[in-house]
Amino acid sequence: MNLKDKVGFITGGVSGIGYATAELLLQHGAKVAVIDVNSEAGRTAVSNLAVKYGEANVIFVKCDVTEDGDIEEAFKQTIAKYGRLDVIMNNAGILNESNYKLMISVNLTAAITGTMLGMKYLRKDQGGNGGVILNMSSISGLKPSLCLPAYAATKHGIVGYTRSMANSMAADINVHGVRFNCVCPEFTDTPMVRSLESVDSLNRRGIHHAQALSNYVSENVDGMIKVSYIADNIIKLLADETKNGAAMLITSKGVAFIDPPEHPYFSDRANLKR
Repeated sequence: MNLKDKVGFITGGVSGIGYATAELLLQHGAKVAVIDVNSEAGRTAVSNLAVKYGEANVIFVKCDVTEDGDIEEAFKQTIAKYGRLDVIMNNAGILNESNYKLMISVNLTAAITGTMLGMKYLRKDQGGNGGVILNMSSISGLKPSLCLPAYAATKHGIVGYTRSMANSMAADINVHGVRFNCVCPEFTDTPMVRSLESVDSLNRRGIHHAQALSNYVSENVDGMIKVSYIADNIIKLLADETKNGAAMLITSKGVAFIDPPEHPYFSDRANLKR
């Protein structure tokens, strides 16, 4: 996919990986809708991007991703502004083991909702141009997490849902033209990760082994991979039209694509015709 003149839609786009990806999309000539629940941070983020890349190329849309109506309205505002949609990045996320129901809603349910609602704007057979949906997982979506079990569950869910959607929709990809991929970064130097340095904050959020996690983050955060590195690899994944159902693991050692075993029966799509 050539990203020039394409339109991206990024939830959780005011900081961290979302913001870095929005900026790289703009550098590649795309237009971007930055989606977030934080109006003040959203206006600041878009103002900063507009100075560099032009006011016409980036908008902020306030959206609570736990509300289906908000997500739908954000899509409508993006289409109304730019007339098309090509990239959906479901990136909004929180860390709160105590309020695990909210965390599931933000991290997993909202990504599923964003995928399902966004499909009708992307699908070629429904008036769209095709495109790619990128769901943000984590290395915690591929392995157990000592400190963040409920968070890990949401991220495992992202991997399973994304790969399953790609597999389910692959037979008709020439009809709808939509690819589904996910990204699984290791600990990255973001505001959310830096918040893990505070033991009090960790305890308030019910995070397990708070002192050990705080010590680890405090000792290692300055050496963690940067959001620019994650965003650069996201752009490569978005542009690579051969990737569908990919789970991209990004670590300080490089990038790898993880291929969990297929279902022994349904891995052969010919069986679906029986």
